[in-house]
Amino acid sequence: MVVIGFATTPREVVELLARRRYALGLTQAETDELSGTCERYVSKLESGMRGLGDMSLSAICGCLGVKLAVVEDEAGLPAAVQRYLAELPPRRQSEPRKHGIAAAPEAAERAA
Repeated sequence: MVVIGFATTPREVVELLARRRYALGLTQAETDELSGTCERYVSKLESGMRGLGDMSLSAICGCLGVKLAVVEDEAGLPAAVQRYLAELPPRRQSEPRKHGIAAAPEAAERAA
C-alpha cells in the first residue's frame, strides 16, 4: 500500500480521488460507468456541485483501488478538546460497535 495523501475534509477526499483517477488515466465518464454511479456524478462531485455520499464513496474507492484510513493525530487535537480530556476522571473505555469496519492491524495488536 502507498499513501497518496491526507485529507481532513470531504473536499480534500474528493481531490485525492480525482488525483488517483487522473493517475490511472480514467475519464470522469469512465469512472461513472466503472463505479456504477449515475451519469456525470464524478464531474459534479469534482466540481463541487455534489457531495460525497456513503454509497458513492464506497463505489468510487472500489473502482479506483483505494482505501480510506483514519489516522490518530494527538498533536492535531484542538486545545479545547485537550483541556476537556485532561479534566475527565479516569474511566474504562469500551470499544465502539463494529458496523463492518475493520480495525488496523496495529489497533488489533494493542488490544490483544
